[in-house]
Amino acid sequence: MFRKKKSNTSQVEKLSSIGRFDFIMTQNSPNPVVNKTKICFAIPVACRVKIGIYNNRNEEKCLLIHDFLMPGYYRLIWNGKNQDNQRLRPGHYTYMLQAGVFVATRQISIQ
Repeated sequence: MFRKKKSNTSQVEKLSSIGRFDFIMTQNSPNPVVNKTKICFAIPVACRVKIGIYNNRNEEKCLLIHDFLMPGYYRLIWNGKNQDNQRLRPGHYTYMLQAGVFVATRQISIQ
């Protein structure tokens, strides 16, 4: 069973629940972001998952997902906008995945 979750800024789709997974978060593609970008991640256990976009002062600029997810491999599509439906300013940001005790960060650029 595949599951889609959609907010006004992002859509999360579960791609697979078959197989064995480690905690993983890929680099977004394309980077830099022009219209939308894809972030893939995997979680091996059911847990609360949070992915946010942060500026260089570590202030959260956009919350992409904050939900309890089952184990699996997921794809998140982000439209480059915040919760107020405004595009983030061009520049360099960090996105962070928090899933249980696992934390990963990657750099993201907005054009």
